[in-house]
Amino acid sequence: MGGYCINKALLLDEREIEEYADWQFDSFEELWEAAAEFAGDRLGNWDNPWVETIGCTSERFNTSEFISCEKHSLWVEQDRDWTETLTNIFKSLGSVEHQIAARFLNNPDQDRLIQDITAQIESAIHQENFCNARALVTALENLRLAGLPCFRNAYQLTSGGNDDAYDLRNKDWGAGRRVIVEIAFVWE
Repeated sequence: MGGYCINKALLLDEREIEEYADWQFDSFEELWEAAAEFAGDRLGNWDNPWVETIGCTSERFNTSEFISCEKHSLWVEQDRDWTETLTNIFKSLGSVEHQIAARFLNNPDQDRLIQDITAQIESAIHQENFCNARALVTALENLRLAGLPCFRNAYQLTSGGNDDAYDLRNKDWGAGRRVIVEIAFVWE
């Protein structure tokens, strides 16, 4: 099946998924099934485009699974850990350098991340790489609310636009039990 797709990474939390499912997850397999259902419910009904779940990654279980056989994943890769998925998102959506992403993921100091990315922005402007500078600024726009770079507010989520990442959690529960579900809006 062909079609035009736009991928979205959806940041969720196990606490909210467990409340929704009325179940505590003992395995990644249980979690990703419920996370995909929860994400679909949060998105609502879409006829055109329709929504396809592509993959899921879990911070607690530190693994990911590619679910879709038909659509291409941009960020979630089979059997990759949480950090690898986030690094993929930070690089592809925010142009965040690998060493900056690694430092932040080892020590999530938001002030240090802002300093590091500001230096990267200044370098991009000096090199007249304005597309990179814009991506880096965008990476920081919701940092304080999401706790991670590159994740926009849920109210900004649309089926159109570019491939992007959104924080669909009711609040930032902190580290440890975050989940990312990658979906595609598909037009046939």
